[in-house]
Amino acid sequence: MRCNSTCARLAAHRCLPFFSPVSPPAVVVETNKGHGRREVRTLHASHDLNNYLDWPYVGQVAMVEREWWDGRGRRHYQVRYLITSLASANAAQLLAYKRGHWQIENGLHYVRDETLGEDRSQVRKGGPAVMAAVRNTAIGLLRRAGERNIAAATRRNQMHPHRALQLIGLQLLRKGPTSPTSFSRAWM
Repeated sequence: MRCNSTCARLAAHRCLPFFSPVSPPAVVVETNKGHGRREVRTLHASHDLNNYLDWPYVGQVAMVEREWWDGRGRRHYQVRYLITSLASANAAQLLAYKRGHWQIENGLHYVRDETLGEDRSQVRKGGPAVMAAVRNTAIGLLRRAGERNIAAATRRNQMHPHRALQLIGLQLLRKGPTSPTSFSRAWM
């Protein structure tokens, strides 16, 4: 769980500086280089603070320090606090979960907003939920078909609709030169 609520953030902030000397916090450091910057993330996690927090199902409290240098060599520093119910996860797993949160944002929400234009949609009154389900289904079908670039796959399927129909198991059948085209379900 990320500390989105002010209450959780204050609880973690109040307790984390006072780690128990009996058992020091688990610490993991990760260094990355890419996108024009160098970045160091340090996660401190502890079970010892669970009794001090008035928070249901708390398993661990963690603090993530993030330090990075941009392309101009300027240093930036950020601290985030986390409260999680994952009592059995170690510090490295918690940091991986924290980093993995952005895969959802980049893999689904960004594609829905930018590629499929969800934010520009003017559908109102009950329709937005249906359209979100249709967009999620389309993204899921394309990913299942092995597509990595959803924008390119969408353009390709616009130009070749029979490919899009094949994703849902339909194929075009021509009945004759004068009869209309019909659809057939391809059972596998």
